[in-house]
Amino acid sequence: MMREPSMLVRETAAEQLEERQSDWAYSKPVVVLDIIWNFAFVAVSVGVLLSSWEERPDTPLRLWIIGYAFQCLLHMVCVCVEYRRRRRQQSMEYRPFNAGEEGILSPGSRVDSEQYVTLAQLEEDSGSGVAKHLESTNTMLSFIWWIVGFYWVSIGGQALARTSPQLYWLVGVALYNFSRF
Repeated sequence: MMREPSMLVRETAAEQLEERQSDWAYSKPVVVLDIIWNFAFVAVSVGVLLSSWEERPDTPLRLWIIGYAFQCLLHMVCVCVEYRRRRRQQSMEYRPFNAGEEGILSPGSRVDSEQYVTLAQLEEDSGSGVAKHLESTNTMLSFIWWIVGFYWVSIGGQALARTSPQLYWLVGVALYNFSRF
């Protein structure tokens, strides 16, 4: 199907704008801070779970902490996969086109408004698609898990603060930090 040149230009401009807006989230400093932040929560969670072994909360706060730590680990994996994919894609886009190079076109080159894609690029995009869907699912589950944690802390109230102070405060801090984002 042939598209009008102006439509193709608009679609390309919209794609580039969207890509630039999402690029800041996958810049090296932001990715490093995100990984450190999530790793810190996982490390603190392990420490609190080990040091609070004697605490006996009425609600399953340990389960909530383990679930949230798992979501943090999953988020870190998804961010790393997407960061690596974007770095590979950027390095391929800036590579100059050489027509004698096994007849393969670079990702940004076009011939008669058609874009040719190698098998490696298709596999890479499908892997990235899985990571994006997994991150999307993880985000939705995190929101639901936040509601569950908020409910458990709310119904436990001050009794939890007395019987299981370390678990209570860790869940409270995690809920507060999650609600700020």
